[in-house]
Amino acid sequence: MMDRAFRPALCALACLWAVSAASMAQGDPLSPPARPRNDLISLRSVQLNAGSQPSGGPRASGEARNALDSHVKGRFLVHFSGEPRQIREGLETLGMRVETYLPWNTFLVTTTGGAIHRLQASKPVSGVDFVVPYRPAFRLAPEVVSLHPGPGTIGVLIHLFPDADLARVRRRLDTLGVRPRFGGGPHFLRAGFRTRAAHLVSIRQDLARMDEVYWVALRGEVRLFNDQAVPIVQSGSVEGGLAISRHGLLGEGQIIAILDTGLDYESCFFRDETLPPAVNLEAGIDVESGARKVVAYDFLYPFDDPADPGDYDSHGHGTHVAGNAAGDDLANPLEHDSGDGMALGARLVIQDAGYSADDCADLPALGCPVVDLTPFLSQAYDQGARVHSNSWGDNENAEVQNTYSTGSEDVDAFVWSHPDMVVVFAAGNAGPFAGSVSSPSTAKNCLSVGGTWNGDGVNLVYLVSGRGPTGDGRIKPDVMAPANNTSARGDGNIETDNCTLDSGSGTSFAAPLVAGAAALVRQYFMDGYHVRGARSPEDGFAPSAALVKAVLINSSMNMTATTPVPSDDQGWGRVALDRALAFSGDDFVLRVVDGTVAFETSASPPFQMDLEVDDSSVPLKITLVWTDPPSTPAAAINLVNDLDLSLTCGHRTFLGNVFRAGKSVTGGQSDTLNNVEQVFLPLPREGACRIEVSAARIVEGPQDFALVVRGAFH
Repeated sequence: MMDRAFRPALCALACLWAVSAASMAQGDPLSPPARPRNDLISLRSVQLNAGSQPSGGPRASGEARNALDSHVKGRFLVHFSGEPRQIREGLETLGMRVETYLPWNTFLVTTTGGAIHRLQASKPVSGVDFVVPYRPAFRLAPEVVSLHPGPGTIGVLIHLFPDADLARVRRRLDTLGVRPRFGGGPHFLRAGFRTRAAHLVSIRQDLARMDEVYWVALRGEVRLFNDQAVPIVQSGSVEGGLAISRHGLLGEGQIIAILDTGLDYESCFFRDETLPPAVNLEAGIDVESGARKVVAYDFLYPFDDPADPGDYDSHGHGTHVAGNAAGDDLANPLEHDSGDGMALGARLVIQDAGYSADDCADLPALGCPVVDLTPFLSQAYDQGARVHSNSWGDNENAEVQNTYSTGSEDVDAFVWSHPDMVVVFAAGNAGPFAGSVSSPSTAKNCLSVGGTWNGDGVNLVYLVSGRGPTGDGRIKPDVMAPANNTSARGDGNIETDNCTLDSGSGTSFAAPLVAGAAALVRQYFMDGYHVRGARSPEDGFAPSAALVKAVLINSSMNMTATTPVPSDDQGWGRVALDRALAFSGDDFVLRVVDGTVAFETSASPPFQMDLEVDDSSVPLKITLVWTDPPSTPAAAINLVNDLDLSLTCGHRTFLGNVFRAGKSVTGGQSDTLNNVEQVFLPLPREGACRIEVSAARIVEGPQDFALVVRGAFH
């Protein structure tokens, strides 16, 4: 069947700023600049440019004067041109609380007008350029400003400053006719509710004027997105076969979490005739460590009943997804059969979020609207999962799909604090239009997976696969995999055995294939294959999520039937694992750096790696990935720390992400948007080369990285 989109700083006057009044009035999205502007504060709601003011500037508005003259608590945007960590320490020394970083070179702080006066008068913090009060107009997302009354209800998510008095907020919202659900987040507290569009239009200015409010945005609904696919992902083609599995990599020792509609675990692809999974209610973390396939089954939706055999996947979507990732027919365990998944030796944590097809969410356990994804990621992590597969999006029916949502923020924050957790998201089924990639796959630190056709059509993008770029111009999806495939089918009852298969299509079914591939990559390093090209457990280590992502991107093939990589249609191409994972007898070698080098500040010395290219007929591909600190939905640009990749061979220098016709070219400028950078030379010249990774901007350090180098060199 066709899978539906899974909808589950310092100037004489602090007001020296320029605003596009027409854009503010109409709520039109403001295009962020392609490159950093030292004089610009770039929010989704407004662009502030002190440098555009005439000499002397305008007089302060009454609001700005009151903000500065007051000694009560206030919120201010502090723009700087110095070293970020030194600026932050200086502001904190003055008693200012830094709430978050915003592009470019801006801290949002909570302090008093008196402290701002002291900052002006004595300039105790070198490098601060100008200060702007954080006005109510800055706090409304463009889609909230442009909203018109209409039928039906919409989801709203308010971000609250961490010092907010929630009792007072609740009382104030009550007077506005709002009954919110409260939750946490990486930077700010959150309050989510649903209401009529006309009601939000009538209260949006009241919300923006609340001191406790940082950001007000719409929140879309959660919707679900969706025996040749496995060899295609492992070798690049059906004819290439099981190029990774034949080396003994089946995903053993790996646990993949699947957050979906549940699982018919009595299907032969998951059945354990002696040990059923540990069953948990809501936040439980018990596991059955001896289980063949399913170590834990988590009921996240309180209206599902573990005693009801029909509540273990009441839709079927989750069973198909889990089968793609790790299904293994019990009749022939650990041997690839028709219908088996990518990592048939891996085990599963199943997070059953229920199913309810309505205007709010296909996965009701995630909330209405979704306020915080962190508890679900934490539960799976505590149960041993290090790969988390998600075939759903949180922005269904929204006019704009490709925003950096609170879900994106949650994913980035979780991976930042748990750097070994690989989080995979489907790119969604809102294509083929540009900017149709769905959140949370817009997160920087996740793997966003788009879909291809299967069989002979693997070089074609699946028609409705979500396309990039993200709202701030980043490359998404990251990689591609077959979207139409065959996998396990549940019969809706865990008390009846079955062994049937189901055909389906959508990026829902591409994402778990890549999640299974991520498990194979993790096993490759944990079993020590990277040293000699064969199993060597004494050389093994647990790779970071950044390294796993870098390997998958490094392995990817350019799809010839669409715009060359890197592109909005295919990202970095379709995964072909045997092009990156080196084994004994291969004509290329693999060298990796994983978290052993970190930049403390923007002035930290660069990392360098020298190599001698031995064979010009073997492609040289270098991939840099770093796990970036979380951004916020208010920021127009979501990259926080900026690293740069370059390759110099003789007199030629290639910068990361400067491509033409699918290969690296000289010239261009360093990438300032993505936390993935790549250099690819299909026909490198023999001789000495130097790889360099440098720190262009470090706001929050130390910042480490993963580097993957693949080619014929020593």
